[in-house]
Amino acid sequence: MILPLNALIFDIIKRLEDREISFVHLRSRQRMTERERQAFQSAAVSVIVGCPEAFMLRENDKVWTTTGFQQRCCLLCIDEVHVVVDWGEDFRPVYRQLAKLKDLLHTRVLLTSATLTPKSKKQVLKHLGLHENEMKDVSFLPDRPNIFLDLKTGTTTFETALQDLLKDLLHKKEQTPKTIIFCRNTDHVGEIRLFLMGQLTDAGMGYTGERKASRAWVQAYYSEIGSRGPQVQSLVTAEFSRPDSHIRILVSTNGFGMGVHIPDVARVI
Repeated sequence: MILPLNALIFDIIKRLEDREISFVHLRSRQRMTERERQAFQSAAVSVIVGCPEAFMLRENDKVWTTTGFQQRCCLLCIDEVHVVVDWGEDFRPVYRQLAKLKDLLHTRVLLTSATLTPKSKKQVLKHLGLHENEMKDVSFLPDRPNIFLDLKTGTTTFETALQDLLKDLLHKKEQTPKTIIFCRNTDHVGEIRLFLMGQLTDAGMGYTGERKASRAWVQAYYSEIGSRGPQVQSLVTAEFSRPDSHIRILVSTNGFGMGVHIPDVARVI
């Protein structure tokens, strides 16, 4: 299973663990160990999860082509497959190379996306070396009665724009509806989080370290989150996903939101 973001990978890992499904997590530029390969071939492991960079690592090619592996591999799943088009040209060119992995595995392919347009679909199939007549579409209307868009325009600063959210947090505290604030870049993530934390200093919250992440009402999520980035990302994702999470506001780049299953998020800004 190939996923583009750590947040998605951690989310899938949690679901696999909850269902007691055995798996191997391939990290970026990590070679699959002989022990992991044998575990998969012997059916001790059912799923391999990771980013495309891990699957396309040259050292792993000899694993994918072994007879034992190919006998066990029944499906190649590429989640959020629209990024083949959106990111593949320059941001993460490895996505344009996944046709090679598909050819090595000789197995069925499942492509999933909630935002794949007909035009992008044709490009995805081209880059992956697939043909329309080989594919079966399963589509669902995206309409959700519990979701609506509220557009507010103006030249106000984010400090002013977030006053209603801040009032919610001050008055409702742990009962504040879960909210994700998406920012264009990591600088904006830091500015907005520092602003909110500055308004809540009396409450003594907001520490982003591993030991206290579950006690913070406001948390940040982005790829460059420090030397322990993946560990902190995993901790924040796990805590925010909990129905009784102490985190009420998550300030993030778009590295968090794509496809993450957190059904009780009430607001997205």
